[in-house]
Amino acid sequence: MSDRPVVDVRGECCPVPALRVEDHIKSGGRVAFTVLGDHRPTLESLPLLAVRLGWDCELKEDGNGGWLAEFTPR
Repeated sequence: MSDRPVVDVRGECCPVPALRVEDHIKSGGRVAFTVLGDHRPTLESLPLLAVRLGWDCELKEDGNGGWLAEFTPR
């Protein structure tokens, strides 16, 4: 993983992960960041949130039953 800021939402269920990511975007400026999570339904909401807020979101499996989402500003 790179030196991007990380939002760790492992162990959190919807809608908490999306709310935490939205808060990070609104308070963190236009800096790329990574989200770590393990709640599968969140994978549906994060790309939609990214599009709505003007970001790109790339989803990846972490190999340990979780996932990561790379958010990059457009």
